[in-house]
Amino acid sequence: MKKLEFAALLMVAALFVSCGMFKKTSNNSKQITHMMESKSLIGVWQQCSTSQLGAGNGSIRKIKNYKIINADNTLYTLFDSNGNLVCGFYGSYQMTSDSTLTEKIFKHGQNRGMSGSESQLRFKMIDENTIALKYFNSSINNWIPEVWVRVQLYGTAGYQR
Repeated sequence: MKKLEFAALLMVAALFVSCGMFKKTSNNSKQITHMMESKSLIGVWQQCSTSQLGAGNGSIRKIKNYKIINADNTLYTLFDSNGNLVCGFYGSYQMTSDSTLTEKIFKHGQNRGMSGSESQLRFKMIDENTIALKYFNSSINNWIPEVWVRVQLYGTAGYQR
């Protein structure tokens, strides 16, 4: 039951924050672009263990950390804390180039010293569903590597159990 509740909460959070995703069409009407159909950084991402990235069978170990990156330049991290989905931090981001961005952390629940800070991110889209990145935050004073995979719609070709 906890897995079902966790999945439901994650999807509700993703749907809630994706409501503002629109793109202009030629006649100035708005057409919805759903977060789950994005091929860019916009989307729901799950962190992976980098030690498993080069495994011979191509499988990677997913961690129960999630990042929601919205088209309105807001972002959230969510993680499983003893079966409860909680927000790790929330803030905004600004793209600074095709492969860099700045995250402004408004509030950080896990590391309160990071509240009000900025992180510099360098990223590479490995494919449309995988991001390799490293980030630097002055409160950590080190470049931290991470790998994230896009959360897929249940039952679609990209979905993996």
